[in-house]
Amino acid sequence: MINLVLFIIAVSLGVNLLTKDSLNLTGKSIYSWDQNLDQAVLKAEAKCVFNNQEEQFSLSPEQCCYQLLKQYACVGQGGELVSAAASLDLGFSSISETLLGIKCYTAEDSEQYFTLNKEMLDYCWSEGYDVKLE
Repeated sequence: MINLVLFIIAVSLGVNLLTKDSLNLTGKSIYSWDQNLDQAVLKAEAKCVFNNQEEQFSLSPEQCCYQLLKQYACVGQGGELVSAAASLDLGFSSISETLLGIKCYTAEDSEQYFTLNKEMLDYCWSEGYDVKLE
């Protein structure tokens, strides 16, 4: 069994040395796997809340990214605490984790806006959504 594994490793190393497109065979697959893992981590940590006057609703990353495209502006606001009730709905384990530092809106004085964290913004960008941050 060990000889078979060593043989497979030797063949793959030989192919790497002999071909111009060696990344297509080995490195690219590892890079792709690593990117997928990073994407999954970003998506898991991404938080997005729609605020409508006194009500707050949690959105999935896909819904949030789509809705953010419709907003006039997104600004960093140094963190906004979401209510304790919303933190339970979002799955936050403590109030300190409910710090969402980005606000997106159609009008500055609107009572309807989105709050999100940096991971959500990074996730949207990585998925190709052109969300603008001021």
